[in-house]
Amino acid sequence: MCLSYLASEVKNTVLKESRIERSIPTVAGMTQGEVINFVRKALEQMTSSGYNVLMEGREQTLNYIRTPHRFEVILPNMALIGQRRAAQLVGARALDQIRCKGGGGEPGSEVDVHAEIREALKALVGT
Repeated sequence: MCLSYLASEVKNTVLKESRIERSIPTVAGMTQGEVINFVRKALEQMTSSGYNVLMEGREQTLNYIRTPHRFEVILPNMALIGQRRAAQLVGARALDQIRCKGGGGEPGSEVDVHAEIREALKALVGT
């Protein structure tokens, strides 16, 4: 099976599926060095051009980026991360359906959007 995706197009759908997420630690472990080197070079280019760069990511990865300017956002309730991810999945799936039905245009109404959100939730929950 050959699949061809742009990460920007599937970042909230295919890349969030459990079949993909299970493999992320393995893939990350195999590619982390290359990613860190790429990021370091990109950061050097941007900062030398006068840009201020704000990076977001997993602590384990960001620890490899040396900087005197570091802060960490901590959520008081870790369940919020799961809720955010669930909302991303439902919203992305609903948006895909709206685009398919509307030929890529705007949805017909707020009722249509709510209906697609309910359908996406049902599909993801498996009911």
